[in-house]
Amino acid sequence: MNSENNSVVLKLTGADNWQVWKFQTTIILKGRGLFGIVEGTEVKPTTGDTEIAKWVKEDGKAQELIVTRMDQGPLTHILSCETSKEMWIKLKTIYDKESVIPKKHARPIGSIVV
Repeated sequence: MNSENNSVVLKLTGADNWQVWKFQTTIILKGRGLFGIVEGTEVKPTTGDTEIAKWVKEDGKAQELIVTRMDQGPLTHILSCETSKEMWIKLKTIYDKESVIPKKHARPIGSIVV
């Protein structure tokens, strides 16, 4: 049995399960050697037909992994994306939230809690 097909991952439904979905999907992409393409550290070669074809194939695998692990709602946000990197950036733009401490819970720097 192919271990690549045994992964059980949540389907992205929206902001409510984004953090867990992103974590699981990142681990799977790393395990399959595709995360560099998704995060943009492995860029598409500009020369060499073989190298370009290999990158396009790997990007297609990453795109497949991403789109088959989400519901229709989140999928509609990435319909215009052409690469897995574009998909990842779009999803992060929509669902990543910066951690902000409400002012009423913030303490001045240097304050001591007793």
